[in-house]
Amino acid sequence: MQLAKRRGAHVTALTSLSKAKALEGLGADVTLGRDEALPRDTFDVVLDLVGGAHCSTHCRCAAAT
Repeated sequence: MQLAKRRGAHVTALTSLSKAKALEGLGADVTLGRDEALPRDTFDVVLDLVGGAHCSTHCRCAAAT
């Protein structure tokens, strides 16, 4: 996240609400709770650092290349 921010990226983090402030402190522009509906925007890059069942749902938000 910090490297992306240094390169000028707008960063949206999907996390538990208890960790939202920490991710904002690391540079996230927007934090969303895991149980919130995903925005209709598309993302150029999706990095799933944890994995799990939600990965396929999140990857559908990535822009087609």
